Amino acid sequence: MKKRALKTTARAAFGLTTLTALLLVLPQTSQSSQPIDINGCTTINSPGQYRLAADLTFNPGPASLPSSSTCITIGASNVDLNLNGHTITGPSGGGDGTAGISVTSKTMVDIKGPGVISGFGRGIDFDAVTSSDVKQVTATGNFFGFVVNNNSVGNLFRENTATGNAQHGFTLNGAHNNGFLNNVASNNGAEGILLFAGSGNQVKGNTTNGNGQDGILSGGGVSTGHSIKDNTASGNGVSGIRLLAGSTGNNVKGNTAQSGSVTPADFRTRAPTVSA
Repeated sequence: MKKRALKTTARAAFGLTTLTALLLVLPQTSQSSQPIDINGCTTINSPGQYRLAADLTFNPGPASLPSSSTCITIGASNVDLNLNGHTITGPSGGGDGTAGISVTSKTMVDIKGPGVISGFGRGIDFDAVTSSDVKQVTATGNFFGFVVNNNSVGNLFRENTATGNAQHGFTLNGAHNNGFLNNVASNNGAEGILLFAGSGNQVKGNTTNGNGQDGILSGGGVSTGHSIKDNTASGNGVSGIRLLAGSTGNNVKGNTAQSGSVTPADFRTRAPTVSA
């Protein structure tokens, strides 16, 4: 319980000005108890430590069942899940609707790799999740890579890889004050990182190359006050970093960005329709 109390204190202090401090004080998962092994798709309903003990293959059940769309549903707060080098494989990444790991309205959830999630509508899906941490996970061959929706606040995504997904590598839709640090979002079909209708998110030190549209796109709805710093975005189909007309009050500096054509650093402001 002492470790968990320390973690709660650290994450309560999360903010754009304290991201570095958070990384320094965020404790490692307590080793005081043995993790519970997971050998198949399941719902986690109790706090605690869990780890994959095998590769998982998800076969959708009847649409009437809660388990019909997600391999691992995290239905409790204060959960540590270690993918432990394993792969979670879904039925198809050709459309939205399924998820490798889904979390809704929970707090203090840690998902740690290494591990690969492929063949789902969404690799990892956060909805109204707070103060949680996703690290060293690869989402590839999904429709969306990582999705952070619906007033998800104060979460940290670091050292993850989203590549070869049909749509966006990382999608933030209505999410606020989250941190995206040192991730790779490359060779996805649409945006590498999409900041849609949210505020105060920090996007720092990421690599977003070779995406079908933009490396990083901010806009749509009210999208304000983001910090976009020290990222690399090159070889993308439209722009390296693009700010739509409704995206205001952002701090954009220290980035290296080129569009799909060979041009100097490219920061463009447009107002096309954006799907999220």
